Amino acid sequence: MFSNARAQSQDTLWADAGLTDIKPLQIGDKIPEELWYLPLQIVNHPDRKNTMTLNDYRGKLIILDFWATWCGSCIANMPKVSKLQEELGDEVQVLLITKEKLPKVDQFFKRNPFSPISVVNDETFNRLFTHLSIPHYSIINKQGTIQAITSSDQITTDNIRRILDDRTAEVTVKIDRDTKSPLLTTSNLPLDRLSHHSALFEGRLDGFPSSVDQREYGNVVGVSYTNMALAKLFKAVFRKLYPNLNDKRFLFESGDSTKFFYPVHNTISSKQEWYKKNLYSYEVLVKNVKSNDIFKNMLNDLNNHTQFSGILTTRKRRCIQLVFRKKSNSYGKDTGMINGQQKSFEDIPVENLVSYLDDSPQIPFPVINGINSPKKVNVTITSKFENLEDIRKQLNKQGLDLIDVLAEIPVFVISQKQ
Repeated sequence: MFSNARAQSQDTLWADAGLTDIKPLQIGDKIPEELWYLPLQIVNHPDRKNTMTLNDYRGKLIILDFWATWCGSCIANMPKVSKLQEELGDEVQVLLITKEKLPKVDQFFKRNPFSPISVVNDETFNRLFTHLSIPHYSIINKQGTIQAITSSDQITTDNIRRILDDRTAEVTVKIDRDTKSPLLTTSNLPLDRLSHHSALFEGRLDGFPSSVDQREYGNVVGVSYTNMALAKLFKAVFRKLYPNLNDKRFLFESGDSTKFFYPVHNTISSKQEWYKKNLYSYEVLVKNVKSNDIFKNMLNDLNNHTQFSGILTTRKRRCIQLVFRKKSNSYGKDTGMINGQQKSFEDIPVENLVSYLDDSPQIPFPVINGINSPKKVNVTITSKFENLEDIRKQLNKQGLDLIDVLAEIPVFVISQKQ
């Protein structure tokens, strides 16, 4: 009967056995009657039988051990299951299951004298007891119900005895993952044990907004940027790593700017095409104790995996320097009425005034300090001035000036790699 069945296709065999409507089996499911009587081709039977059915062992606790001759972990575990079979005797039946053909499996057992029987050339059990990796174990109790689906470390004499004695067995359910997929695309990973992860995607990711999100999973923290131009990603790194420098020190030095910045003058349709190709998404996760490394890692990834790189260096740039006004005898005294809201710098470090001016968008160039002494100033200016000339006039009245200079200053330089 078996030889006739084997000559049929697997689907035909399933149809003849009445298994076509049976879904993959889970813990708690009863073994279908049809499966008990399905003919199985076997090797390594102690009585040299070539065929059998699962029904031959009905009433015993059956351990299905899915394996392959190329699986080192499967073979390494065989001495343990062989010993378990010998210790528990007639109460338990270990049944190996493999998709491999009879000749190959037969040669394996001639070289490796393990005791369990093995089903060969299988498709049925592999389809009904679904799994992504081996070794894989399904335990069928004496009542014909799937008691556990687990991994090799759970196949212990103590656990099996507990099941035989109808006691609660602490058998961990095997988490089966697709090993061909990236780790962080699989579900239910123990993210609290993650040491480091980063991912960079090129091109717009549909279904995600353009946003920044903080990440926290137990002792793992991180940040995620989705659908942003490279300019925004590099600028985010620059601001976090160098908080004392403002965007006037962020310099795009060379390269194709249309690959780096949003196209300001493009039409809506052409902008959408640009988004598809030139937006990026990035995520980095690290242990909480390494949270200071988040943006260092991000800069390394952007430098290594995009066509641009950013580095902190110095450049001679046009700057606006705060100095004493020439021929002035009235430093720090307001010699004229100031209209509008006032901002007073009373006996504070000169650098505070320089920082205020430097951060003002009305001054398009970096502002640097050219005053060595006194170290503090008393100045009153409008809190919102219109332009550089406006603030210069106000400072002139108080003995200070803003002059154009070329100076070596720290800048964060972006350039396209050759």
